[in-house]
Amino acid sequence: MSAEAASLGLQGIEHRFTLVWLYGDEYCAAIRRTARLGIVGGAVYDGLVAACALKAGADHLYTWNVRHFDLLGAEIKKLVMTPPAA
Repeated sequence: MSAEAASLGLQGIEHRFTLVWLYGDEYCAAIRRTARLGIVGGAVYDGLVAACALKAGADHLYTWNVRHFDLLGAEIKKLVMTPPAA
């Protein structure tokens, strides 16, 4: 998907999102969790996304990279779903 297409798609659904962020202690806890699990590289960012999903009380976490999120434990694995085909 091009950046332009992604931007246009976001404009159509952004009203359905809630901004979630991690405070310093939450960020550090998420990084420690990924480190304990032996997760390195780009998958650490997936750990931060997962921490935000938990904080927000998300029912689902949509990703095409299910494998990275499955590494984060059962609590995350039960939320992970592949987005429906467009």
